[in-house]
Amino acid sequence: MRGIEEVFSVYVVEDDDAVRDSLAALLEPEGFFIKTYSSADRFLNDLDRIPHGRDQGCLLLDLHMPGKSGHELLSVLAVRDCHLPVIVMTGNADDRIKKQLLARGAVAVLGKPADADQLIDTIKAARQKT
Repeated sequence: MRGIEEVFSVYVVEDDDAVRDSLAALLEPEGFFIKTYSSADRFLNDLDRIPHGRDQGCLLLDLHMPGKSGHELLSVLAVRDCHLPVIVMTGNADDRIKKQLLARGAVAVLGKPADADQLIDTIKAARQKT
């Protein structure tokens, strides 16, 4: 039985500082705990400390980044058996790419810039899947 509601964590992996900051500013007032990363590698450095699968949280992932891309991070997460729901954000994904991302484990693929209400609703839906 849960007497205290658990905080839902949103891990934002986005290489653009302004986008990363605006996502945090949008999501924190909604009651989410936000942790931001400027690259997939920085997120992976913390992955062992993130209670994925035991804690409620999701990953908000930019698809196109320098270094390790969102595609590559999805592959690494699958190998490492990470059960965080992944919401991918991208500025240019056609239906074929969206289908591929969903088949690779993403729970949603949103256009970028994402509509604020749609993003919040998608994160809340991801929370229900944990």
